[in-house]
Amino acid sequence: PGLPARQKLHLGIGAGNFGFSLNTGPLTYNNLFVQGEDGYKYINVDQLVYAFKQPKEQTGRLDFRMEVLNFGLAIGNTSAGVSLQLRSDAAVRMPGEAFAYLLEGNAEYVGMPVTSEMSANGCAFLETGLTLQHTFMKRFTIGVRPKYMVGLACVQTREGELRLYTDNDWNLHVGGVADISMLFPDENTYISRNGNASYSSIMHAARHGHGFGLDAGADVMLTDHIGLSFAMLDLGDI
Repeated sequence: PGLPARQKLHLGIGAGNFGFSLNTGPLTYNNLFVQGEDGYKYINVDQLVYAFKQPKEQTGRLDFRMEVLNFGLAIGNTSAGVSLQLRSDAAVRMPGEAFAYLLEGNAEYVGMPVTSEMSANGCAFLETGLTLQHTFMKRFTIGVRPKYMVGLACVQTREGELRLYTDNDWNLHVGGVADISMLFPDENTYISRNGNASYSSIMHAARHGHGFGLDAGADVMLTDHIGLSFAMLDLGDI
C-alpha cells in the first residue's frame, strides 16, 4: 500500500496470482552447494537429507488471489483506490521423517512401518479494501488499506498421521489418518467425519463470518533509482 501510484487512473478486472513457499530446516546456500575439485558446484546431498530430516520443519504454503475488481485514481500527490479479491490460503506441515524416508530410500525400512505427524489448514474469504495514499516532497510515500473481509470456509486437521510401509516384496504402502474439521459461518459450525453439513450463502457469511483487517506501508526514494519499501500486511481477524 505504500508503493507510489505510477498512473493517474488504473482499472484491473479478473487477474489472479499464485504464491508458493517451502520452508525447511537448517539449510543455506553455502552448506547446500559445495565446490568440487574440478571447480564446479555440486549439491551436498548429505546436507540436504539432514535438513529435510529435521522433525516438523517442512512447511509448504500456497496463497491464491483472484482480483475481481481494482480501481484507483490519483490527484496530485494523493491517490485512492478500491479493490475486491477472492483469497485463499493453505498450509501443509510435513514430517521430517517422511522426507528422510524418500531421500535416503526405503531399504533400511523393509518390514518396518514409519509413522509421522502431519497437519494441514486452509481458509477462503472475500476481501474489500480501500487504499489511501499520499506522497510528501516527491520522495516519501505512506499508505494504508483498511479492509472488510467475509469468511467463506476454513478447513483444518486437528490430528493427522502419515504412515509409510515397505513389505518384503518391496511394495510401498502409503496411508494415514486425520481428524478434519470444516468451519462455516453458520449455526452448525462443525462438520463431522460423516459429512453432515449445512449450506451457507455469501450473504449469510457476510452477516456471521465478517472481519476487519489493515495493510500499511511506506516507501522512501533514496536516489532517483534506489528506494526502500516497508509493509505490514493482513493485520486483523475474521
